Amino acid sequence: MYFDLAVIGNLTLDHIVTPFTEINTFGGTAAYTSITARRLGSSVGIVSKIGSDFPQTYLNQLRKEDVDLYCVEVSNATTQFELVYDHNWNRRLKLKAQCAKILPEDIPKKFFDTKIIHFGPVFQEIDYRIVSFVKDNFTGEISLSLQGLVRVVKNDTIEISHPSDLDRILEAVDILFANETEIIFDPSKELNQNIEIFKKLGPKIIIITLGKKGSIIFSGDDSFHYSTS
Repeated sequence: MYFDLAVIGNLTLDHIVTPFTEINTFGGTAAYTSITARRLGSSVGIVSKIGSDFPQTYLNQLRKEDVDLYCVEVSNATTQFELVYDHNWNRRLKLKAQCAKILPEDIPKKFFDTKIIHFGPVFQEIDYRIVSFVKDNFTGEISLSLQGLVRVVKNDTIEISHPSDLDRILEAVDILFANETEIIFDPSKELNQNIEIFKKLGPKIIIITLGKKGSIIFSGDDSFHYSTS
């Protein structure tokens, strides 16, 4: 195997504002997933697009973690978010800049010699074309973080809206990650009923993150709750 894990999704620049401080840092599912996997002993490569505004110091941090950046391509401006938290830690997320989509031709053949390919979109850089391409050329497990597929901008703020081709995308996915807001496909139904909707669309395993309350893993008819305490 060339990698244990390949992550496909754009790296980001994040401006984080709290009632107590402001910081600039880098982020994105590709960053968090790859660093975590490396620290757990897995070999990891990233397919991502950034702008020339993405600081070399952040890339060096990823290299220091021994994350393979061969397929990080410089395109237009890096995807940038502003995250504003109030005193109750409620978050408002704003999109400040959007990088280019990741295309099927951006994935080298060596990335198919891996155990798992994880799609970690942050804002609409992944679509059905690339997921379908991976499904047709890859025999391992495909996982997906839902967040960047369902984000749209309304009134200068990011909200949740499920794309019309979501069902076709999920047909190719084995493992789905989402939070308790992103998984709500039908607001008139309870959380468990919405999860059943997603299970019928394809994923064999669904992992729902619940913030401070931990996470729930659904596999077949079984479910497991993991607390953060």
